[in-house]
Amino acid sequence: MGTLEFWPLCPKSVEVSFWDYQHVGDFILLLQAEARGASLDEMIGEFSRSARANSRKLARLTVRSYLERAHWLYDEKFWPLMWTFDDDGIACPETKG
Repeated sequence: MGTLEFWPLCPKSVEVSFWDYQHVGDFILLLQAEARGASLDEMIGEFSRSARANSRKLARLTVRSYLERAHWLYDEKFWPLMWTFDDDGIACPETKG
Protein backbone atom coordinates (compact mmCIF):
# COMPACT_ATOMS: atom_id res chain seq x y z
CA MET A 1 0.00 0.00 0.00
CA GLY A 2 1.00 3.59 -0.52
CA THR A 3 1.48 6.17 2.15
CA LEU A 4 -0.66 9.27 2.11
CA GLU A 5 0.50 12.32 3.98
CA PHE A 6 -2.70 14.18 4.71
CA TRP A 7 -2.12 17.86 5.16
CA PRO A 8 -3.81 20.23 4.64
CA LEU A 9 -7.48 19.58 3.95
CA CYS A 10 -8.49 19.57 0.30
CA PRO A 11 -9.36 22.87 -1.35
CA LYS A 12 -13.04 23.66 -1.81
CA SER A 13 -12.57 25.03 -5.32
CA VAL A 14 -15.18 24.47 -8.03
CA GLU A 15 -12.40 24.17 -10.58
CA VAL A 16 -9.87 21.41 -11.12
CA SER A 17 -6.46 22.66 -10.02
CA PHE A 18 -2.81 21.69 -10.19
CA TRP A 19 -3.24 20.52 -6.58
CA ASP A 20 -5.81 17.96 -7.74
CA TYR A 21 -3.40 16.58 -10.33
CA GLN A 22 -0.71 16.28 -7.66
CA HIS A 23 -3.05 14.16 -5.51
CA VAL A 24 -4.52 11.84 -8.16
CA GLY A 25 -2.75 8.85 -6.59
CA ASP A 26 -4.20 9.67 -3.17
CA PHE A 27 -7.71 9.98 -4.59
CA ILE A 28 -7.42 6.68 -6.43
CA LEU A 29 -6.16 4.80 -3.36
CA LEU A 30 -8.95 6.17 -1.20
CA LEU A 31 -11.69 5.47 -3.75
CA GLN A 32 -10.38 1.93 -4.16
CA ALA A 33 -10.37 1.45 -0.37
CA GLU A 34 -13.90 2.83 -0.15
CA ALA A 35 -15.06 0.53 -2.99
CA ARG A 36 -13.84 -2.52 -1.09
CA GLY A 37 -15.67 -1.35 2.05
CA ALA A 38 -12.86 0.09 4.17
CA SER A 39 -13.91 2.36 7.04
CA LEU A 40 -12.35 5.79 7.61
CA ASP A 41 -10.24 4.37 10.43
CA GLU A 42 -9.06 1.52 8.21
CA MET A 43 -8.09 4.02 5.51
CA ILE A 44 -6.15 6.06 8.06
CA GLY A 45 -4.37 2.96 9.31
CA GLU A 46 -3.52 1.72 5.82
CA PHE A 47 -2.37 4.93 4.23
CA SER A 48 -1.17 7.53 6.69
CA ARG A 49 1.75 7.02 9.02
CA SER A 50 1.61 10.57 10.34
CA ALA A 51 -2.13 10.40 11.09
CA ARG A 52 -1.64 7.35 13.30
CA ALA A 53 0.74 9.36 15.46
CA ASN A 54 -1.33 12.55 15.48
CA SER A 55 -4.94 13.47 16.18
CA ARG A 56 -7.48 10.86 15.05
CA LYS A 57 -10.08 13.63 14.75
CA LEU A 58 -7.88 15.57 12.32
CA ALA A 59 -7.09 12.37 10.42
CA ARG A 60 -10.81 11.59 10.00
CA LEU A 61 -11.54 15.14 8.86
CA THR A 62 -8.73 14.91 6.35
CA VAL A 63 -9.77 11.52 4.95
CA ARG A 64 -13.34 12.79 4.59
CA SER A 65 -12.00 15.91 2.84
CA TYR A 66 -10.00 13.82 0.37
CA LEU A 67 -12.92 11.47 -0.27
CA GLU A 68 -15.32 14.35 -0.83
CA ARG A 69 -12.89 15.92 -3.28
CA ALA A 70 -12.33 12.59 -5.04
CA HIS A 71 -16.09 12.10 -5.45
CA TRP A 72 -16.53 15.65 -6.70
CA LEU A 73 -13.74 15.16 -9.24
CA TYR A 74 -15.25 11.88 -10.37
CA ASP A 75 -18.68 13.51 -10.75
CA GLU A 76 -17.03 16.28 -12.79
CA LYS A 77 -15.53 13.64 -15.12
CA PHE A 78 -11.92 14.36 -14.07
CA TRP A 79 -10.16 12.14 -16.62
CA PRO A 80 -7.52 10.50 -14.38
CA LEU A 81 -10.29 9.14 -12.15
CA MET A 82 -12.58 8.26 -15.04
CA TRP A 83 -9.75 6.24 -16.58
CA THR A 84 -9.29 4.30 -13.33
CA PHE A 85 -12.91 3.55 -12.40
CA ASP A 86 -15.81 2.11 -14.34
CA ASP A 87 -19.31 3.67 -14.50
CA ASP A 88 -20.27 2.13 -11.15
CA GLY A 89 -17.32 3.74 -9.36
CA ILE A 90 -15.58 0.38 -8.96
CA ALA A 91 -11.85 0.17 -9.47
CA CYS A 92 -10.98 -1.62 -12.68
CA PRO A 93 -9.09 -4.89 -12.01
CA GLU A 94 -6.05 -3.84 -14.00
CA THR A 95 -5.58 -0.66 -11.93
CA LYS A 96 -2.52 -0.55 -9.76
CA GLY A 97 -2.31 1.85 -6.78
